[in-house]
Amino acid sequence: HLSDHLPVGSPMVSGHQGDPDASTLMSIDEIVNGKAGHFPGLIPMIEVYLNGLNIDLETRCAIGCYLSLVSKRASGELPTAATFMREFIRQHPDYKQDSVVTEKINYDLLMKLQKIAEGEDP
Repeated sequence: HLSDHLPVGSPMVSGHQGDPDASTLMSIDEIVNGKAGHFPGLIPMIEVYLNGLNIDLETRCAIGCYLSLVSKRASGELPTAATFMREFIRQHPDYKQDSVVTEKINYDLLMKLQKIAEGEDP
């Protein structure tokens, strides 16, 4: 049973103490990865669930890779594509902080993305 693997006193096990309509403000990182003493996190809960299933190693590893990606995106450790492109443009020497993406900036961004897609640039 999933609740057997959650921390003692977890709201997911014992319910809210006091007001049943109480809520806690959490970031997407805390929702996905957990908030110590408040919520175990969706990824850890999924991991507990998967560990109880009879899944072959290859499938489990594939699922683990996707869960890791979601976890890292939620924590900010791994930027989204939009964040990566925004930062590339902001740091480009030709960008004048005026919201104008010139042909040169656009070309350089596309070349960078192409190198990443081809495995030439991590």
